Amino acid sequence: MVRVGLVGVGFMGQQHFSIYNDMDGVELVAVCDKIPERVAETAASIGGNLGDAAELDLSAQARYTSLSEMLASEELDVVDICTPTHTHADLTVEAFGAGLNVVCEKPMARTVEQCDQMIAAAEAAGKLLFIAQCIRFWPEYEVLAKMVEAGDLGAVAAADVGQRGMAV
Repeated sequence: MVRVGLVGVGFMGQQHFSIYNDMDGVELVAVCDKIPERVAETAASIGGNLGDAAELDLSAQARYTSLSEMLASEELDVVDICTPTHTHADLTVEAFGAGLNVVCEKPMARTVEQCDQMIAAAEAAGKLLFIAQCIRFWPEYEVLAKMVEAGDLGAVAAADVGQRGMAV
């Protein structure tokens, strides 16, 4: 069983929360957000895959407002960082310092130097860093990739995969 601590329970964090709850072999044991209302036992959902008015049931997870506190209190295998980009490098380095693997939302960081710092911390800890380029795992993109590979669409010259949908 892989034990996960989720940092950031905003929009993307709630998407990750929902996905972890549907995965076999994964236990989401703790959540962390600097906004206390986001880690209340029953927190308001921001929407997305969870639905516009759904409540987020956090009663099965330990809840924290500090990554340091979560790392000191929980036995984790992975820290999943779903916070604003400017926080990614520091939080990632802290998680590696605790000897954990890290999943970090995109973009990786604001600067190349911060990215290098994150990579160096992963290497020093001997742990894995995965940047969540999640769109490539969405079913509709997987279908599109298979269609392109099979030549079903002919020679693809351009693709628009913006927020309004896909067009090839």
